[in-house]
Order: sequence, then C-alpha cells, then structure tokens
Amino acid sequence: MSRKRKAPRDASPNKRALNDDELIFEVLKVATSKDPELMILKLMESHSFSFARLKELLIRNGLEISFSKVKYVDIAPRVGLDPLKREQDIPLFDMFRARLPNEIFRKIIEDIDLFSKQYGTMDRHENGYFNRIVALFSGLIFNTPEALIEGTMTKKGHIEYQFKTYGGITIVFIDVKRETGVASERLDFIAQVIAECDACSWVNYQNGYRDSGSCVMTNTFTSFNLSADSREIHCHSSPWEGFQMDHRESTLRLLIQCSIRLLIVERKPLGTKRTKGPRRGKERLSTPGWLKAKAMADEALSTATSAWNQYNNGELGESRKSAEKAVQYLSESIEAAPFEKPVTFPGFTEDMVDE
Repeated sequence: MSRKRKAPRDASPNKRALNDDELIFEVLKVATSKDPELMILKLMESHSFSFARLKELLIRNGLEISFSKVKYVDIAPRVGLDPLKREQDIPLFDMFRARLPNEIFRKIIEDIDLFSKQYGTMDRHENGYFNRIVALFSGLIFNTPEALIEGTMTKKGHIEYQFKTYGGITIVFIDVKRETGVASERLDFIAQVIAECDACSWVNYQNGYRDSGSCVMTNTFTSFNLSADSREIHCHSSPWEGFQMDHRESTLRLLIQCSIRLLIVERKPLGTKRTKGPRRGKERLSTPGWLKAKAMADEALSTATSAWNQYNNGELGESRKSAEKAVQYLSESIEAAPFEKPVTFPGFTEDMVDE
C-alpha cells in the first residue's frame, strides 16, 4: 500500500555545532518568535548543540515549549506532506505481527482482570498495559509507573515517553487526554506526533543513532513511523478503528495489539545499531557480546513473526512452538548483551515464601 507525495527535505545535512554564545543568541530569537516550537525544530535541522543546555536556557527565559501547540498546517511540509490533503497523503506501511506464547498472554489476561477489580475497567486507567511484555526484556526497558504520568506530563500535551533504550532510541505512545472526534483535532494530534518524532530523531542523531522512530496512538492503535534518513512519515491504521466489539472480539484485539507492541519493542532495543554519527567514527556493535546479542535478537524477531504467519495458516502447534522459541532467543540475546543488568529484587528466594 502506498500513496505518492513530494519528497521531504534531506534529513541529514551537515550540521554545524553551536557554541554556547551562539546557542544563547538562537534561544533569544526563539523567545521572540510567535512559533517557538517550529523555531526549535528548524534549529535542530541545521545545527548540533547540547540539548540539556537548550532546556536550561529555555527555562531561564521563561519559555514553556510544548509540541502540543504545533499545528498540522505548519508541521506537515517538514515531512513532505500537503496540509490541504489533511493526512490523506501520508503513505501507508504494512504492520507485521509477532506471536506471544500462550502462557504469557494468559498472564496478561489475569493481570488485566486483577487490575480491573482494583481500578475499574481499562478505559479508566491512565496508561497502557505493558507489564508482561516489558518484563521479557529483563530491565533493558522500563514502563512508566501509572502514578507518575499525571504528575510529569504537560496538561496540554498528549504524548508520554514510555521507553528509552541505550540512551538513544525512544518509542512514543500517545496518551489521549480528550476526544479526537473532530477532524481538526486529529490533525493536530498527528502534528504533535510529527514534531515529537522529529525532535527524537535529532536527539538520536546526536547520540549516533539513525534508526526510525515509532509511535502508537493508543486510543485508535494507529501506528506512525518516521524515517531517520529521509524524514518521511508513514502510518498504519487499526482494522478495528470505530468498531464496537463484544468480549471475545475485545480479547482478540488485545492479543493482536500486544503482539504488535511486542514486535515494535523487540525491534527497537535489540535491533538497534549505531552508525557513524556526527560525533562517533566507530561502530558500536563491535564486541563479541554485542554481535551475539544482535544475531540472537534477529533470530527472535524472525521466529516471532514466523509464529504469527504459522498461526494465520492454521499451523497452531508449530505456531506455539515458534512463539516459545522466540522468547528463548530473546532471553539469550539479552543475556549476551554486555550491559549492566539492574538488580530488581535482591536476595529473594522461593523458600522465603514458605517461611
């Protein structure tokens, strides 16, 4: 599936590094601009600088920058879209799915049943459910505690950064704070997606990463992908958008969405590699540990995707075996990766339960 549209500007020009005096001067220009968020994105497009220092200067000048203020008519041309076509020219992409082992999905259903008894139905919860999927990565990625989201998230914004891996790649999930039934409001949501992805891409580039950014709008499960090289954005819409479902269909939808999320999360941290960025001339994945981790991650991704294809072909037994193998490969990949594993619950042993 594809839609033709004009090509965006080159995503990787030669970026000139700004010294502190130059950055201060640019921030002063931002402070007097009627569109400060767009000014910052343009600054990121042409220069490299300390992001921490930029935030410090913005706070010092009393600037509250929020990409929720960005309008679709202003941001669309940055990624080669025509605002007058109102998102209809965003190219589509096929979303592949991974198969979760039955035991893991059963635990997800049990958890959601328990949470619903504690906090009410899922539509009343402040963030999405990721516990079991996140746990597969043994501390490589983290979920945002539900209690923290309301306190840390701007009241005017709609995006919460759920995951950050290796200090680089960010997967963004859209937390919807109001209804998006009006077409203009949906366009502004997409505008914020583009702006956030653009900024994330710049931060990744600063750290030597050139991987695409992935976003999921969790009220409709519309997925977006922004290419780091071409700055093209693509989308994939959920087949259930706008449909009313009974309990069985809701469970099926949950399974498929968990499978898609597993695939997105699995691709990012373990499929990530550093290319020759602006500050580094060496490849990151050069040690035997990283090479084995990458090889096993590729095997996990391929096997999990094959498991879903086998399921669609009616090969249920083979599909279950492949899903279990995929989780095993993922575990081996994480074990091989030479990073410091966090201590989650030190000193705990099973016999303590009996005592």
